[in-house]
Amino acid sequence: MLIFTACAPEPDTDFDLSNAHIIDTRERPQWAIRHVEGARHIDWDCIVLGVQELGIGESESIVLYGSSASAAGRAETSLRNMDYVKVRNAGSLDQAADLLGRPIVRPEVTAPDADDEAIHAACTERRQIRGGL
Repeated sequence: MLIFTACAPEPDTDFDLSNAHIIDTRERPQWAIRHVEGARHIDWDCIVLGVQELGIGESESIVLYGSSASAAGRAETSLRNMDYVKVRNAGSLDQAADLLGRPIVRPEVTAPDADDEAIHAACTERRQIRGGL
């Protein structure tokens, strides 16, 4: 009899919600219109590249949210496959705001910072290399 076990790390129970990195995985224009206070934007399909660009370590707490729980779940799976263990899928924008106890901000103008621009550029380049996928 063969027994298969999952290679993904077990979720860490020592999750620090108050100091977690908050990442919005929705489309960039959605993030620019409204997002959870303190959230960074990384497209779900560039999540691993994005957290590495930001210098977020595998043992740091990360809260993800997206258009839905399943959208954020794709990003969560990608991170867990790369040995990130303190990852929590908060679901949608409203669910994340409730979980974190933070307001949803609607800035008049949201100028991306240098890190956001670098991540967006690297993600765009990666998509072009992969043939626009």
